[in-house]
Amino acid sequence: MRSDSGILALLAALTMLDCTPASRSDAARGGASGSSHSTGGGAGSSVSGAGGAAGGGSGNVTGGSVGSDAAVQGQRVAFVGEPTFTGNSNPAVPQAGILRLATDVAVKVHVAVSGGGETWTLDLPAATNFAKPIVGLKPATAYDVSVSATSGDNTLTAGPLSWTTPALPGNFVPVQVAKSDPSKMEPGMTLFAVRDGWSLARAPIVIVDHQGIVRWYFADPNNLAQEDLSQLASGNLFFGSDFCNLREIDLLGNVVRAFHAAKWPRTCTPAAGSIAVDVADFHHESQVLASGNLLALSTETRQVDGYPSSETDANAGKRSALVMGSAIVEFLPTGEIVKRISMLDILDPTRIGRDSLSQDWSSQHAAAGQRPYDWDHANAVTYEAASDSYYVSLRHQDAVIKVNRSTATLTWILGTPANWVSPWKDKLLASTGNLLWPFHQHAVEMNPLGLGLYDNGNYRAAAFQPVDGTPEYSRAVIFKVDETAKTVSQVWSYGPSSGADSFFSTGMGDSDRQPVTGNVLLTSSQIVSADGTTYAQILEVTPDGTRVFDLNTEGSSGSVYPVYRADRIPDLRR
Repeated sequence: MRSDSGILALLAALTMLDCTPASRSDAARGGASGSSHSTGGGAGSSVSGAGGAAGGGSGNVTGGSVGSDAAVQGQRVAFVGEPTFTGNSNPAVPQAGILRLATDVAVKVHVAVSGGGETWTLDLPAATNFAKPIVGLKPATAYDVSVSATSGDNTLTAGPLSWTTPALPGNFVPVQVAKSDPSKMEPGMTLFAVRDGWSLARAPIVIVDHQGIVRWYFADPNNLAQEDLSQLASGNLFFGSDFCNLREIDLLGNVVRAFHAAKWPRTCTPAAGSIAVDVADFHHESQVLASGNLLALSTETRQVDGYPSSETDANAGKRSALVMGSAIVEFLPTGEIVKRISMLDILDPTRIGRDSLSQDWSSQHAAAGQRPYDWDHANAVTYEAASDSYYVSLRHQDAVIKVNRSTATLTWILGTPANWVSPWKDKLLASTGNLLWPFHQHAVEMNPLGLGLYDNGNYRAAAFQPVDGTPEYSRAVIFKVDETAKTVSQVWSYGPSSGADSFFSTGMGDSDRQPVTGNVLLTSSQIVSADGTTYAQILEVTPDGTRVFDLNTEGSSGSVYPVYRADRIPDLRR
């Protein structure tokens, strides 16, 4: 038996229906179905549920079940504007669509997307105005979007709304997949930025699926993702550009926020509204911490006495030299620096490794006319909240160091013991088991197994040590540190020294252990073939070393397509 309130609600609903004969007859006279966009006033829309009424006197209105909340169920539900599904207006991200709709009351929206042989759904939280990016679309593919907007037991539908994505540009960077085993791969898509030549005139950000199909890309000459690139929890992307800018963009390519180096000695073009940070530059790696602070690497130059003049002869003369070293910089979203720790302050400024006498990269970051020596060449920094520490990779020192954040002091050094003197040699971790020291490494990360990195393997010798003739080769490796015993062991490694599966990246590189499968995604960023072609190879390997994904950017003879790093990110179709 119905309650009195239920009867009253039903009578109210029936009265509303009886008072809107014109709306119901107009709905019956709606236009032809299959329109590419539709509203409550156009074909392909309908409203169902008690008290539903179509906007503009259109849509199919029918009675529905009546619950206990008559006020909600009696609400009028209508599209205020015409729902549309169109291409992104920002030309930097042409392969993204946008679903737009507005209703007169707050509704929950269910979206169905289909095209290219696949279908997925999205559920949007209650609102009245929607501008939902639809991303993860294949190029040159027709897609349909259908919408159900619900308030109480009233549902308004629209669609299918149709749009066809553009084809990739004819000069798009090459992406080939040689192997893909999705059943054994980490779920998601792969994010990376490709440098098109050494001039960095183009450096598009690319997201591909397990088949290597480009599902999204960002190509903007004013926002070149030249170094570290990551996806934030919001879905936005964060990257370094032109060595003096850090930028966050959304998946439609719009700059959300930006920071720039206030003391950059060259020409820097900040984004509109960019926040100045009191540093000389930003280089290699940057990230947004869980606290909301930002972490980056910067540089400084100093005159250092007693600097070696040779990397091979320990007895060669020493002299005073202009040296460039790196600094850890942590700053607030307002740009105010809260931590700045100089590597020249906590390490021996006269200890060198191979390439510590190089001046190429460092001169690009110094004031015009200066040619400082590239002493440490830091290329990675990460923060560990549990120990309140930073981990830093120093390429030209062939070392990874742990630094206490609060005291700005050195905790330990992981790397070859060659050429360290007191007091720094007391911080060295002793090797246990069958361990191979890393050389010119990149991309330090902390994972459940320990400390992971990409060991480039340049020289495989410290300064003043002979190169023994072993071919240079790279590998992904994970070390386990015992801080009590002050030892380090090697718990996992992939990358043979020779053979068909061997690889060598002369620079850059990445290695990320995946959270679901335990696989490792590694990026050999800068492979140089016999004909001078420079390309990247992105591999995913299982814990037992089985390759399940193999992507490369190899182009024509002599072409240059390196990739700084790559990440596996959640599927965009969500």
